[in-house]
Amino acid sequence: MSSEPQATITITSPPPNSGSNRVFTLVCAVDASIPSLQAFDAAANLVLHMHPSNYRLIVVYIVALNSESKMPYFDHLDKAYNLEIQDEARHAITECKAYLSRYDHHTNLQYEFVTVEGEGEVGPVLHAYLKESIPETDMVVVGTHNYQGLKKMLYGSVSEYCLQNLPYPVTVVKPAASVPGTGLEGVAIKQAKTRSRTSSNASLPQSPTHH
Repeated sequence: MSSEPQATITITSPPPNSGSNRVFTLVCAVDASIPSLQAFDAAANLVLHMHPSNYRLIVVYIVALNSESKMPYFDHLDKAYNLEIQDEARHAITECKAYLSRYDHHTNLQYEFVTVEGEGEVGPVLHAYLKESIPETDMVVVGTHNYQGLKKMLYGSVSEYCLQNLPYPVTVVKPAASVPGTGLEGVAIKQAKTRSRTSSNASLPQSPTHH
């Protein structure tokens, strides 16, 4: 069941306007983890095989901060935790960009890297950003850690949130180890279309052409 995103966001390096020409807009969320970088591999593979290659690939890193408490002492803890989160994010963003640079030799691949900072969980912050800044999104690609039990309760599931709440087609890329025998560069893709008028209007690329 969909819900309105509850997050306040600050965006750095916002993507430019795409102009009047309609393009296929694909958003990939990354966090420097192996599953999320495999998600970028899948997104890059998709747009590299689009024909015609009229697309926007937007890579988004979410910095999810704690809401500052109004209680004495706890507000200082939240500020300290947020400083730590921001510091870790800077290192993770550097790792992400280093990984993405391996595609620099692909002259047909262009992407925009966006950092979004907001209070709340990753899923709702991403949701708020897409609603505010990229409502024309055609597809969202995310990785999954396959957390179960206590880990899932502690860390949550960004992919599950996206599948249940985003008004766009969502592609979840599973880790290679969990899907042996796949043909997509060691990853398997599970596609799910959420309920929305946007989903019904989204057009997928035509049959791929091999380079």
